[in-house]
Amino acid sequence: METAELVKMMGDENENVRITVAERIDQAYLPQMMGDEVWIVRLATAERIDPEYLPQMMRDKDRLVRLAVARRIEPSYLPQMIRDKDWMVRETVAKLIDPEYLPQMMGDKDCLVRTTVAKRITTEYLPQMMRDKAWVVRETVAKRINPEYLPIMMGDKDWRVRTEVAGRIDHAYLPEMMGDKDEFVRRVVTERLTKVKDKSIIPR
Repeated sequence: METAELVKMMGDENENVRITVAERIDQAYLPQMMGDEVWIVRLATAERIDPEYLPQMMRDKDRLVRLAVARRIEPSYLPQMIRDKDWMVRETVAKLIDPEYLPQMMGDKDCLVRTTVAKRITTEYLPQMMRDKAWVVRETVAKRINPEYLPIMMGDKDWRVRTEVAGRIDHAYLPEMMGDKDEFVRRVVTERLTKVKDKSIIPR
């Protein structure tokens, strides 16, 4: 379909036609479609438009449009999307933003966003996330935090967190975890103790 014909169809009353136009028209014309009344037309626009125009779409009222924007926008604009009202958008931001901004997202209200933060944030900030209310966040912290902090997490209420702790904590603390109430934790402790060269730390 020729560009001239697509240009004539940009204002077509049928949204399906406009979607097709947004998917096929030359990028130079897409800025004219950023404000379309139908979200899926704006989504098709956000997925193709030159990234220099995406800052104008950061506050789109539809979350899927904002999600597309977050995935394609120049990273320096992502800090402006840290407080987006939708968790999916914030999670995408957390995956792509420069790690220096992640401390601002440690207290995000959604646990999946905080988990992504815990996976990418520099380890110096992880002690501040050790007592997160979501086990999946604490588990992620236990996988990455400096081992010197792991003794603080030995008594975590979730067995999955304690299992990670047991797998990384200094051998000297393993005897204290032998009596853990969870079988999986005890199994990890036992397996590690059997490999310890200094058998004197193992209770008789």
